[in-house]
Amino acid sequence: MPTAPVTSKLTLAEQWSMYEHLNAVECCANKCDFYLNHVQDPQVKEHVMQCRDMCTSHATQLRSTLQNAGISV
Repeated sequence: MPTAPVTSKLTLAEQWSMYEHLNAVECCANKCDFYLNHVQDPQVKEHVMQCRDMCTSHATQLRSTLQNAGISV
């Protein structure tokens, strides 16, 4: 589902919330990368790859939203 572009400034609370969420999602993607190097089962590996891809995509969207609002990340 596409998101609407941010046209107004984010409040300080929204900035902090999105920034913290970005950090958590990036941490999740990093953990998935670590697990991919250790998992052997192909089905588990596929699920971990899907999770990593979703986290990476979400992090990209959050970073873009923050940058569009004038916040450097």
